[in-house]
Amino acid sequence: MEKPILFSTSMVQAILTGRKTMTRRVIKPQPTGTDPIYNPSAHAPDRGWYFKGGGVARPRYQGGDILWVRETWCKQFDNTGDDISYRADWEEKDHKVVGELNPYGFEIPKWHPSIHMPKDAARIFLKVTDVWAERLQNMTPYDAWLEGCRIGNSYPWEDHIPELQQMCRGLYVGLWDSLNATRGYSWASNPWVWVISFELESVKVRAYRSTSEPCEWCGKTDKYFGDDFSAVSLYVKYCPNCGRKLKGGDTQC
Repeated sequence: MEKPILFSTSMVQAILTGRKTMTRRVIKPQPTGTDPIYNPSAHAPDRGWYFKGGGVARPRYQGGDILWVRETWCKQFDNTGDDISYRADWEEKDHKVVGELNPYGFEIPKWHPSIHMPKDAARIFLKVTDVWAERLQNMTPYDAWLEGCRIGNSYPWEDHIPELQQMCRGLYVGLWDSLNATRGYSWASNPWVWVISFELESVKVRAYRSTSEPCEWCGKTDKYFGDDFSAVSLYVKYCPNCGRKLKGGDTQC
């Protein structure tokens, strides 16, 4: 089943660069009991997780679901055309738009909140691999790393010394509170959360080719895509036709 899910701009960037494969969402309403127990006799997660002492929670997402990502977006530059722009493509270092113009001289688009994104504007599709319930503070430093909070994005987890591994968790605490503290679900309150692990299923994007070679997955060549590297985005490693991750490098199919 296909369902929508919201992500902030920085988390969209983390997903597209392969740094984020897990997310946590507050369970609402919060269970009153302790220790979640999946009902194994039902063999159906959508029937709920039962908690010792009272309460049952039913996750919105299940393993195998396809999630289409809602992100900050707009139509064209004046909201009239069919082309879609995404804020994650425009944001510069530290996730902030620099100045009034992007590096290529265009005005910054008039962005729409992610909550208002229709499905036909979505480009990112995720496949849920697992869902479970736990207390927020039960997350490990490695969990934080899977959430996209990393020290040195290019280094494998095992190359991080213990102090840096702990810093990943500290980064996540700050990120969580920036999104949830004002809503009454701060890190310190240690709420029950759904932990959702996922993998990138496909990405619908425009990319620019450096050669006329076809995609090794779908075999297609789209003449729309030229050699204009002034407009190459972060996401040229995905085929614009089939959305599959490319093997031939970051700038060509």
